[in-house]
Amino acid sequence: MDDHSPVLTIDTGPCKGHHWNKCPNCNSHFDSLDVARTHFEDHCPHIWCRRCERAFKTPDDLEEHFIQNYAHWRCGVCKYDAATVEAQERHWRKSGHKYECMGCESWYERPFWEKHVKSAHACSICHKHLGDEGQRKKHELEHKYKSTDMHPCIGYCGKEFPTIGGMYIHLESGACDSTIGFRDVFRAFAVHNAAELLLVDNRKGILQRMFDGTDPETYPFKCPGKECGEVFKFFSGFLQHTEAGRCSFKFNKSGNGSMLVHMEKHLFWDVATARISKMEGMTKAGIQIVALVPEHPKERAGASVPDVVELRPYFTSISRCIQNCLKEIHYRVSTTVEKPGVLKIRIPRAFARDLEALERTYFKALNKYSEDVTEAPRPHGDVLIYFQATKCSLLAWKFLNQVYKLIRVFRVALDYEAPLH
Repeated sequence: MDDHSPVLTIDTGPCKGHHWNKCPNCNSHFDSLDVARTHFEDHCPHIWCRRCERAFKTPDDLEEHFIQNYAHWRCGVCKYDAATVEAQERHWRKSGHKYECMGCESWYERPFWEKHVKSAHACSICHKHLGDEGQRKKHELEHKYKSTDMHPCIGYCGKEFPTIGGMYIHLESGACDSTIGFRDVFRAFAVHNAAELLLVDNRKGILQRMFDGTDPETYPFKCPGKECGEVFKFFSGFLQHTEAGRCSFKFNKSGNGSMLVHMEKHLFWDVATARISKMEGMTKAGIQIVALVPEHPKERAGASVPDVVELRPYFTSISRCIQNCLKEIHYRVSTTVEKPGVLKIRIPRAFARDLEALERTYFKALNKYSEDVTEAPRPHGDVLIYFQATKCSLLAWKFLNQVYKLIRVFRVALDYEAPLH
């Protein structure tokens, strides 16, 4: 077929594009597609669609083409342009740019996804839309007793998921009561002996950053499957890829050397014991409360400064309640890959009593801090807490956030009586 022969095209939806033989921008004419392609890519890329090889009068027409044409499935967050809807969804799973609501098969950016599932009273496991919160809770209980094929959360929050990848999305998002987040998943992954085999280049550097809690490469995970090599931003995306059967690589689900078994044994216990150890170290000696003035000099003159005399009893009570809870538990932080952390409750009834006291004290301190600091007229100062045992300091709101996470960890260990190692 020569260059002047009719071109066979496939209807891919609405398109206002022109044939490649003329440039609408500079009125140049072309005798061959190769010459036209070179011209548009070098001189007029703002009106040229490379995939469809069509030219457009204006950039707005090209943008409309991208939106309406079935050959283009763009990310909406980055510039990624997929050729199929399957490739678009695969990109969202890998990058985390959008999250899927399985109940309505729609994709949203993270803040809008959270708002959507909340307003739809969607099941946290299958995302089915329910009428109200009562129906949602009743429906989620059905999952609990439905089938042995479900995968219980390894954060011991009581939820179950149809896929392991779905369970890790739940963990990485920070929604689990165990307080596990994506950095905790990275750290547990990094200490496994086979971790290097599942990463892109610069493996030593990536593993070190994962272990230190700093962000690794944009897409650190790489599938070692034959003729695959697909990369992923999160471990959950990697798992979804293997579960979908897109390549030959599969994670071993049993045996001492299994990555998944290692994560199940270590993740919750290591996170929980590390959080407990850190909090015990900070609160085992006295604490000091210091009022801070605004940093900017112009705001200092009329700023309201928190009354530390009133606030001090609230934070010292939190410290005392934490130490009371710690007396009722035995824990050991993990020091080797083979042995996970240990957490045992000595007398559950006494621990439950002390935990309830800690929760009440925490909420009293939170309300007082909000009233005196965060809700005070601007400009206003803040509160710094200095821990004498560790000789470190934290802003009060950061300390309250860590206390809240500790309470959640204690509540998981108590309420669900997770198996002990």
